Amino acid sequence: MTLATALLCVMAVQDPPKVNPRYEFWAECKAGSWVKVKMLIKTGQMDIETVAVTTLLEVTPEKAVVETTTTTKFGDKEMKLPAKKEEISQKPDPAQPMKPAGESEEEITVAGKQLKCRVYEFEMEQNGQKSKGKSWTTKTIPGGVAKSEFTSEKMPAPMKLEAVEWEKK
Repeated sequence: MTLATALLCVMAVQDPPKVNPRYEFWAECKAGSWVKVKMLIKTGQMDIETVAVTTLLEVTPEKAVVETTTTTKFGDKEMKLPAKKEEISQKPDPAQPMKPAGESEEEITVAGKQLKCRVYEFEMEQNGQKSKGKSWTTKTIPGGVAKSEFTSEKMPAPMKLEAVEWEKK
């Protein structure tokens, strides 16, 4: 599962949303707001660590435009990808493979800060592979993602994603 897919899973668990949840979290911010997330995948043979910094470039009533820079470490090797711009529509994506499995509230510590989060549990099946996850979201962090964990039949350990730094303007 890629970082983009993971973030999409985090934001697409409502049933069915009237406004794209990813847009809603960015629309609460001003241009220049950013979040740095770290994702860790254990493959059994090596750990893969991805760090992504997403910055809000523009927000309008119709869309939010963000740019993400990503660096991935495969063991001792590091690969930096070119910055990628993305337009996040205010309209929800009708192709939602998620099945909500639970929703609650929880206070967690992320980047040394206590945050009250909305917790979503979900299940999905894509390309014949079943997976499930749990995501903690908050309007305190640009983009909304505080922390997520995903498991699937083919992963030897859960994939973990967590916000490590951010600035909300």
